[in-house]
Amino acid sequence: MLPVTTNVLSAEDFGTFALLASLTGFGTPLALMGSSYLLNGRYLSSDEPGRRTLITTILAVGLFISLLFAGVFLTIWPLLVSAFPLLSAVPKGAVGLSLATVILSVPWATASDVITIEGKPTPFAVVLIGQSVVTAAVNVIGLYVARAGVISLFVAAMAGSLVYTIGGFFVLRGHLGRIVSGKWIRELLRIGPVASLGNFAESLQTAVERSLLGGKFGLAQVAIYNHSQQYQQMTFSFVKAVTRSVWPVTLKESQDASSDFAGTESAWTLVHVGLTMIGLFFVFLGADFISFISHGKFSAAAPLVSYWMIFLMIKHMGRAQYGYLLANRHSHFIAMLTLGSIALSVSSMFVLIPAFGSIGALLAFCVQDAAFRVGVFIKGRRLREFGFHDKWALGGILVIVLSLLANWLINPQFVERVVLFTLIEFGLAVLLLRNSSMRSLFNRALRTVDSPHSG
Repeated sequence: MLPVTTNVLSAEDFGTFALLASLTGFGTPLALMGSSYLLNGRYLSSDEPGRRTLITTILAVGLFISLLFAGVFLTIWPLLVSAFPLLSAVPKGAVGLSLATVILSVPWATASDVITIEGKPTPFAVVLIGQSVVTAAVNVIGLYVARAGVISLFVAAMAGSLVYTIGGFFVLRGHLGRIVSGKWIRELLRIGPVASLGNFAESLQTAVERSLLGGKFGLAQVAIYNHSQQYQQMTFSFVKAVTRSVWPVTLKESQDASSDFAGTESAWTLVHVGLTMIGLFFVFLGADFISFISHGKFSAAAPLVSYWMIFLMIKHMGRAQYGYLLANRHSHFIAMLTLGSIALSVSSMFVLIPAFGSIGALLAFCVQDAAFRVGVFIKGRRLREFGFHDKWALGGILVIVLSLLANWLINPQFVERVVLFTLIEFGLAVLLLRNSSMRSLFNRALRTVDSPHSG
């Protein structure tokens, strides 16, 4: 969709959309507070009438809180615009559409939890595909038929959430009753604030970074940063697939006192190598690629994507220690460490973003995950001996940083960049193929991902 939308909209338009979405996005963790924890903990142990009451209560509470949030947000919106003049760029009607998007997404959040618990992936895929198609179609109609400009992004997002609502109620059609239970409301109120604290902190993090970035450097910079983040999110979706495949192996290795976490290391080494190669592509050829698909409006995002690959490598270091801590009931430590690292990241944004712009926002994320990983490493080392499994992550980070520096100093032309990229990638491939330990890791990783424990 990017070539279609960027043909009409400016970077500032995308920045406006991203900034408002980050503010109204606070409604989502509030509306869903504790619902996933409650469903996963009580659904399977309840009988059929009990399940209907549980789901009906969760859905009713979620819709009520999202509507309450929308009312409060609309009330204070004039005050927000007065306090932050940047928000005056938001077009009329966009706030209502953005809030409607939050409200309409609530039924699908509950439905997707039920789908996951029951192990029925087909409805999930169908609804996601339908949402993507409808969002794209409404965007095209809004931009090229109605010529509505930036408001088309908000209408399309709301239309996509409407598909979520329809899909959510379709999935839940046999799970809804007429009774809202005071017992489950009290349970949600009891566990909700703690359970949703992490998600709320992440929403706060997003709002702070975009507000600081927009206030200091303008909405166009918000759009460029947000665009670079989309490549990170797409890559992360593939990394999550690896996580799901390898996680059972990591947990099994965590329960073996003599394990050297060879299966975990082999799989994540290949991930780190892949992230390095993606990062190098965006170092040398990313600006050309992004310029081509965005009509030249987001080419400045290319170096940021390389930094996002570094961030993902930092984020996925220490997987053996992380798995061991969770497998051995140190989840409270992990939760507190997560909140502490997010607090460190948010506070560092107030220094890094004004000083370094988009790079500063990204550095704040790296500070967060580096602090988290150091905490995990230290805690893990106190409990048992671990080998060092992240040599290729550190090597990949070093290669990307040196390539960024070389690209900046030399400023090569397109053909030269193609040659440099090809030579470095070829060198990495040769190094992998000629290294016997890497061949062993590769074969072990394939067995790890394809093993019956990885389903």
